Amino acid sequence: MQLVKSLKEMSRYSRESAFRIRLFDSKGLYPRGVFANEKSLYVADGEVAFSIVYSKPYDQLASDFPYSEMVWATPQEVRFWASILLCEDAKGPRILLYPEHKTFAFLDSQELEFKDSETQLELRRLVVEEAAARKQSLTSIHTFEHDISLGRQAEFLKAIKDTDHVFLRAIACLIKCDMLSRYYEFAEEAIIVAFIALEASFSLVVDMLKRSGTPNPSAKNAGTWLDDTFNRPLGIEPGERRYFEELYEQRVMTMHPSSRYGECPYAPLAVDDLYDLRRDLREVFAYLVSGQHGPEWIKRLRHRGME
Repeated sequence: MQLVKSLKEMSRYSRESAFRIRLFDSKGLYPRGVFANEKSLYVADGEVAFSIVYSKPYDQLASDFPYSEMVWATPQEVRFWASILLCEDAKGPRILLYPEHKTFAFLDSQELEFKDSETQLELRRLVVEEAAARKQSLTSIHTFEHDISLGRQAEFLKAIKDTDHVFLRAIACLIKCDMLSRYYEFAEEAIIVAFIALEASFSLVVDMLKRSGTPNPSAKNAGTWLDDTFNRPLGIEPGERRYFEELYEQRVMTMHPSSRYGECPYAPLAVDDLYDLRRDLREVFAYLVSGQHGPEWIKRLRHRGME
């Protein structure tokens, strides 16, 4: 019984809704296993990692967004990837998704039961065979199974909408930050992309504070929310500060070689700035999406005897 018709490169689908297959590069770090729902599938094992998402690129002509030639991931793909990335444990291995920028293939099928194990196996076989036919190398994929909150993936996916544009931009930036971080010579650029995700997180926190009744929220209001939500319950008292205030001067000097802080011939950054900011932002986004802390934060609370 043929469950899937075939894999094809069909340019006529390039601007239409279709099941897009996206390979993940071996430079990534992936949770091992399968995530499946009606419109999306993720598979990662020691040989191959890929996602299949029923998706459509942004229609820039029919929206109020500016034109760009830099958009390659569809909003539905980013939404699905976000639901996986947010499952990361703050103390566990980093989920580093490295999607290839070019769609690997399209599925010549309109309806698929992704939750069916036979369908999953057939799709995996087709992807591996197609890659071999194209002489596209599938090198060893690094996967892990422990210290990750995979049970939250469906919760995150349900909470994220295709129209959450600021959030999707933030997640796309975190993914690109991770991709750049695989090359030491681009560590500065990785942090710059993380700074964009930081700005997006600030906008999301401000919007949340407005909905909660805070008129004209400031950076200090956002900083208070951050510490009240993540630090003070753990017994950490950082004092009054703005949102991610500890990175403010570095952001200014990194983005502006000449500023009120003087002239700076290089970015005043440390490698730890990259990894700490990336970890912290993932945790902030997970809370903003779900409205609650994850298991890793609860463990820290218990460890400090603060529960």
